[in-house]
Amino acid sequence: MTKIDHMFASTEWLEIFPRTDLQALASLGSDHCPLCLQGDVVLDFYRGFRFEAHWAHMPGFTETVQEAWNRAVNTQDDILRIHVKLIRTAKALKNWRRKSLGGYKITWAILNITLANLERAQESRILTPEELEFKKYLKTKALGIAAIQKARARQHSRLTCIHKGDTNTCFFQLHANVRRKKTFIGALKGDTSLVVLQENKSMLAHTHFSNLLGTTTTRTRAINWSELGYEHHDLEDLDAPFTEQEIKAVVEDMPSEKAPGPDGFIGVFYKKCWSIIKEDLVQAVMSFYSHRTMRLNLINEANIVLLSKIQDAASLSDYRPISLINSVVKIITKILANRLAPHLNSLVSHAQNAFNKKRCIHDNFIYA
Repeated sequence: MTKIDHMFASTEWLEIFPRTDLQALASLGSDHCPLCLQGDVVLDFYRGFRFEAHWAHMPGFTETVQEAWNRAVNTQDDILRIHVKLIRTAKALKNWRRKSLGGYKITWAILNITLANLERAQESRILTPEELEFKKYLKTKALGIAAIQKARARQHSRLTCIHKGDTNTCFFQLHANVRRKKTFIGALKGDTSLVVLQENKSMLAHTHFSNLLGTTTTRTRAINWSELGYEHHDLEDLDAPFTEQEIKAVVEDMPSEKAPGPDGFIGVFYKKCWSIIKEDLVQAVMSFYSHRTMRLNLINEANIVLLSKIQDAASLSDYRPISLINSVVKIITKILANRLAPHLNSLVSHAQNAFNKKRCIHDNFIYA
């Protein structure tokens, strides 16, 4: 009745070795399970572009975006143009990040050693004015790197409800490590056996969701709405042309640090760079409105992410798939949703109590 098959680790150890995986092996003749601790698990995952929120507050960011975005694109297709500009900007930001922050861990170590030497020297003699100024500069530099570490840990931990001033690097790094371990799928139940290799797990997931999502087929039936007794509603305002103010309002209302889609851009990029990108963004959205969508597939992509529905999920049916769509399409869908929202109370029957503002699904239990 005791739980003795455990492995203990301190928080400091988890910070040093974040990519570890612990699995229980077969118990065989014993009533105890041998534990296999695999250290430094390296996975071949997608290493594409991911925008980091703290970039927007660093010197040189706006100039890098402006230089990449203002380069001419030889096309008349507005959707293709913004697709190319987003790719160029992503490459430019990756290069800028590599030059600005590429070796910040080494820089952090050098700063600590140099500051320790200066403080050790200060115990036996008075530092020169140049050394004092240099020490002040090093401390300012160290504070900047610490702020970057906190911002990165905050974004990776997905604890976006906490203000930046309340961040604690140790807390956020531990939360990010725990989150990484929870999202790691160690094994999956296949049709005949347990799948543990990364390649086999990927193939099993691809086959499962390909069959689940199905394929496009020709529609053979339609719904006769008049026979169902639905009354006509005046929805003429849904067809009105999009305006720049409407698009800007959606951009300002976007969450700043939500998980990105395949393009890697998040809300803070559009808010910070609105004056640079607004013209191309408005033209791309207006192309969608005018049904000039031949190249819409370039920006209409999504990543499927699996979230476990139960603890110790074993099969793919135990995971709930969600879609992370590209940022431009997210803006378009939000515009359409904002236009439709005021009409939902009249379109949706009053017997339907869920998914509408000022309606509560718990009312049904009260009525029952």
